[in-house]
Amino acid sequence: MVAPAQHPPARHTVRAQQPGADVSLVRRIRPRPLATSRTRSMATGHTLNEYPLPIHGAPRKRACGVYQNCSELLQSAIDAARTAGEILLRYRGRVKARQKGPNDLVTKADLEAEAAIRDYLLQHYPEHGFLGEESPELAPPSGELRWIVDPLDGTANYLHGLDLFATSIAAESPKGLLLGVIYAPALDELYYAAREQGAWCNGERIHVSTVHELANALLVTGFPPRPRRRPELLELFAAYCEATHAVRRLGSAAMDLAYVAAGRFDGFYATHLHAWDCAAGVLLIEEAGGRISKLNGEPFDLYTPDLLASNGLIHDEMIRIARRVLGAALGGE
Repeated sequence: MVAPAQHPPARHTVRAQQPGADVSLVRRIRPRPLATSRTRSMATGHTLNEYPLPIHGAPRKRACGVYQNCSELLQSAIDAARTAGEILLRYRGRVKARQKGPNDLVTKADLEAEAAIRDYLLQHYPEHGFLGEESPELAPPSGELRWIVDPLDGTANYLHGLDLFATSIAAESPKGLLLGVIYAPALDELYYAAREQGAWCNGERIHVSTVHELANALLVTGFPPRPRRRPELLELFAAYCEATHAVRRLGSAAMDLAYVAAGRFDGFYATHLHAWDCAAGVLLIEEAGGRISKLNGEPFDLYTPDLLASNGLIHDEMIRIARRVLGAALGGE
């Protein structure tokens, strides 16, 4: 295994203000490590940072059914995400959006970024399938991998000049998710994970938080277009606000999930996701030590729309609230 650099001392510590408060509220934020080597973007030839990979070894038969070095697959996903990030930054502030549906926007940047990712991955792995938000699905042959891609998650943030947007790339084998990459180009934060190899950000291992009481937890969520048509979702939001320290809405499910994996948030929930919104983030959270399920506590299905993700310690409390509020809609209490 290629080990990341030793952790530097934490620069900032945020502590609870109330006397006798839960010590699990202590959060440590570490500086991003220096890059360990350099590589070049496949799109522009510019030099980019390359961070150490958590996996190594000779190619061997894997769950995806092909002889493949998983480290090579992960590096390909990272290269593709970084190139998409360059495209997004190049168009930032210079594109207009069109509507695909109610409150569902797409830009030239989305389309060009996904085309670049698709071309690169299928050029290197022509036997793989591809599921992207902005292009027709390409089903893989039996036993092969499928790439699951959102070229720009957080389009509204992107159009309004906010830095919280990301490219999300995951690889799925017939037995489940194999690897995931989330790259936030405006922040230069690269999150990545491989099955049974941990979760990482910019070369540093990341873990979910240790907050163990829902009352002290900071949650994050997103809403489907026009949530007023589903008043029970606003009721669930109010219930979580009442039961927790606070609930945030950032506007990017990929960033929400990456931040749960990194311990910045303690939990996430949503009812309207597509596979490309959450595939990479789900694997990040699992590899960072967290827990994933449906809102009613049943096993999560990547191709159904609801997701509850947490550090694992507050998960059951979050399920109980979702069951109480949403009731029969979840098959709950």
